Amino acid sequence: MNDRILLTSTFFSLLIPAQAQPGTLDPTFGNGGSVIHSFAAGTDMARAVTVQPDGRILVAGYEQYNPLAPVIVARFNSDGTLDPTFGNGGWATASYASNYSGITYGMVLQPDGRIVTAGYVATDVDNDDFCAARFNSDGTLDATFGGDGLVHYGFSENGDHAAHAIALQADGRIVLAGHADLDLDEHIGVMRLNTDGTLDTDFDGDGRVAIELNEERSVEAIAIRSDGRIVLVGTADYTSGFVTQLNSDGSLDTGFGTGGTTLVNMGGQFEGWAVAIQADGKVLVGGNTYGWDQNYALARLNQDGSFDTSFGTGGSVISGFSNIPYNDYGRCLLVQPDGRILLGGATSENSDNAFGVMRFNSDGSLDNGFDGDGQVIHNIVSGYADQPYAMAFQPDGKVVCAGLATSDTGVDFAIIRMNGGGGGTGVEEHAGAGVALWPNPTTGGLNIVPDATWTGATITVFDALGQECVRQAMNSGSRMQVELNGPAGVYFVQLRAPGRTSEVVRVIKE
Repeated sequence: MNDRILLTSTFFSLLIPAQAQPGTLDPTFGNGGSVIHSFAAGTDMARAVTVQPDGRILVAGYEQYNPLAPVIVARFNSDGTLDPTFGNGGWATASYASNYSGITYGMVLQPDGRIVTAGYVATDVDNDDFCAARFNSDGTLDATFGGDGLVHYGFSENGDHAAHAIALQADGRIVLAGHADLDLDEHIGVMRLNTDGTLDTDFDGDGRVAIELNEERSVEAIAIRSDGRIVLVGTADYTSGFVTQLNSDGSLDTGFGTGGTTLVNMGGQFEGWAVAIQADGKVLVGGNTYGWDQNYALARLNQDGSFDTSFGTGGSVISGFSNIPYNDYGRCLLVQPDGRILLGGATSENSDNAFGVMRFNSDGSLDNGFDGDGQVIHNIVSGYADQPYAMAFQPDGKVVCAGLATSDTGVDFAIIRMNGGGGGTGVEEHAGAGVALWPNPTTGGLNIVPDATWTGATITVFDALGQECVRQAMNSGSRMQVELNGPAGVYFVQLRAPGRTSEVVRVIKE
């Protein structure tokens, strides 16, 4: 290829769009970056979020005390509007035959597009069961799951049994975790379901495991290793967080921690709410210190359950928002492909809770490339309390947070979308150009996601001398991958499409 372009400073000052500041709200989503939606007259609470490969956003939760809506799943388009092709005008509900209320805490998206939720449902006035519902990709209940799309199981005939977390194994089996009340004590409770919703008898013989560890314990988060081992995180008696690891058959992995468990205690008391497994197998635990002085807190464990002393101070980090030095509640955790860590939750803002997110470098220090100081606060409804419970990455690296917002009219689903990337190998969003590009800098591979305005476009990559290196057609809305096979240095990615101005993005190859 012998084509060259003349590169001038004027050319690039006109065509290279500014990168959105990581952590800021994305104004292309909803109303200035946020969406509030009421599905009923009562209290609607979103507890889980995931993003489909096509960019549409699934949010799951429940309407409190309403036996007709213990499960709500809504699907939003990438601009924050409800997707009318899903359920009834963008949302779907499920209820159980008991006619008692329930709560949905978690959700997973299967590779085939079906959606599984988990929580608990009351079977009578005094007793609750683990429950799960599966929806088809159009929002209808999947009759191949439990016969009507719904299942519920207890650990005993009576007792309070609730699933707080859900995870999907590589083979399609579904793991639920929470607590089981047995013999007047709260145990760790774990169930595994087959793909049809029946209990998996390969898991401890009857599909159920209840673990008593001397203290009352409840699981709040779950992750599954590539070898099938199950990592559980929660809180014991509101004093210590715990990380318990099970083998794939449900037995305790005694090679992890002490007898299968590591206690996490920071600042005197710690609540564990979130977990993520890094690419190197280390375990990240997110939550908050507990007591009068509550701050966001992270711990990182090695694969054997010992603390990773290269992280923070002795394996842990405590960080509060600068506005008020207490009343911070860490609830959700994400790890970027470059190893940086997002911890989200609620923080006090003028005496009201607001969405608060911190980003840390892989060593536990705050990432100043995230809104300037590693911290952002987004108050959705001024003067009222907002509370996020879940976060998810979009394919373009933007971050979606879901939870609740209160106002004069009640409590509703609340979603925000923040710009991601920044600080090295993250995603660069070029809002004016309608394209996301990452990583930048890169070691060679480049991901590019153009929006619908780039229909029929061509992408061309030039080196610093104007020599054409790559040329290929683009599919709008789909991720494409480009390899920079030349030497390290500066490259320019040019996008051209009929009827619109071309754009150029500068990329560094290391």
